[in-house]
Amino acid sequence: MDRDFGPLLNWVFHDGLNFHMVHHVFPRIPHYHLREATEALKPVLGEYYHSDATPPHRALYQVVKECVFVREDVDQRGVYWYEGLFDM
Repeated sequence: MDRDFGPLLNWVFHDGLNFHMVHHVFPRIPHYHLREATEALKPVLGEYYHSDATPPHRALYQVVKECVFVREDVDQRGVYWYEGLFDM
């Protein structure tokens, strides 16, 4: 997911955060081509391209509050549990 971190952080990180998704499609692309590669890839991906305008600090809070992960039960091999960060 691409996310805008504001002009200063986008510049500091060489557009690596706000055009990050294209890096997962083409991992060896240099940072100075991320913007143009993203613009070229958007029409190809169509609905599969995702960008989020949620401010980074709010998105981080949502991730901490709402994300779940899978943990294997050590007593019952092959049993997995979905947990939130605060369910541990």
